[in-house]
Amino acid sequence: MVMLSGALTIYMVADLRALARKGKATVGIEELQPPITINKILELIKANTRNLVDSGDYDNELEGRIAALENLTRHSNSMLSNVVGKKTRLVEFVDKNDQNELVHAITVNDAQMRITVIFRGSVTKTDFITDAKVAQTRVDNPVHLIDPDTPETMNLHFGFHEYLFKKKCPFNSNKSRISAILDKVHSLLADNPGYSLYTCGHSLGGALCTLFGFYAAAHEQTHRLLKEPVRIVSIASPYVGNVKLLLAFQSLERSGKLQHLRIANAEDVVTLMPVVGPRIGIVSPMLAMTTGVANVYKHCGLKLQMKRKEYENGKIYRFSYPQDQSTDESYANEITMLMEDGKNFVLSLKKVVKNEAKIVAGYHSCEEYERRLNIIKNDIGSKTLSALYKDKSIVGLVLDDGYKPIILTTTTQEHFTRISGSETIKKSILGRLK
Repeated sequence: MVMLSGALTIYMVADLRALARKGKATVGIEELQPPITINKILELIKANTRNLVDSGDYDNELEGRIAALENLTRHSNSMLSNVVGKKTRLVEFVDKNDQNELVHAITVNDAQMRITVIFRGSVTKTDFITDAKVAQTRVDNPVHLIDPDTPETMNLHFGFHEYLFKKKCPFNSNKSRISAILDKVHSLLADNPGYSLYTCGHSLGGALCTLFGFYAAAHEQTHRLLKEPVRIVSIASPYVGNVKLLLAFQSLERSGKLQHLRIANAEDVVTLMPVVGPRIGIVSPMLAMTTGVANVYKHCGLKLQMKRKEYENGKIYRFSYPQDQSTDESYANEITMLMEDGKNFVLSLKKVVKNEAKIVAGYHSCEEYERRLNIIKNDIGSKTLSALYKDKSIVGLVLDDGYKPIILTTTTQEHFTRISGSETIKKSILGRLK
């Protein structure tokens, strides 16, 4: 739950700053400029509750959300106080062109010795257009310079990559947004030796923080300044890249430079999209799949999945980690997990068809993620990300030193060919579906 509070707060702060610019808040924009403490921000948000509700972006959840955040600041030993605690300062908030650019914030928690980069989720028309640019773009793999066994190139979601790399920084037109953020983070790490680096976000913000954390971990200067892995906590993130990104990502995890907790509700369709990305120039995703020129998207990191009904273990949550395709059994497990996700996707689409779209949207909301995390907090509250990464029952052997992952399929056509050619895989899949 540690980063969900950050994802919640950035939405409210961005909305309050937008109202202040329009003269519709009780404070001016100058009073909301960093550096500013989280306690002061919560005080200003609370004073503008009615203005925020009248803006039309909130239903009845705002007062409860504020109360929850206030409660966090009073408990210095709370997991969530890592982001919104008494010792937390907002040192950067970039939303100058919030209708056309991504919005991010940087906080520093001196009690936890933690720097956190937070990305806002989809709010504006440009955000949603970015989400919809599902074609994959081929880029150089920065990890290949560190680990030559990884691919030289990889494919990323075109829209997310464009937001971070192609959009210019509002206060420095010569830099991409990711370069400007990295410069600020490296400066903060240099000024605060021994501090750790986290990044988080919800929805679009989850995708952006995944890519940012990956590139931060692959950056040489980050290694010189950090004694710990870069840690990503993404909530409700869509896919961001193909299997070559996964291989590069796992190389950084294997070397202790990166950790990622990916939190997803089983019924949340956003976390199941897009399944495939046609190469640039292929108009139809269906045509791309049938002709074998579609690259299958792959999630990265350690997954915490929660659902409404209990799993076989009697819990509403489970941890998992993406395995390679070294054996027919591991490959069959990959396919059955994809089929389970597909089932959840279809069930959610049926609700949309039945005019129950609000229910489907609710599965993706911060409030639903917060509700489920509160249910399981006693089970997972004492678990650290580092301990989960050492748990062989979750990660298997993939992260062992010297492990050479085996990926035999990258396109949908290759998936179909391997399944049809192996009786072991077909029997395993049919057995699990009974």
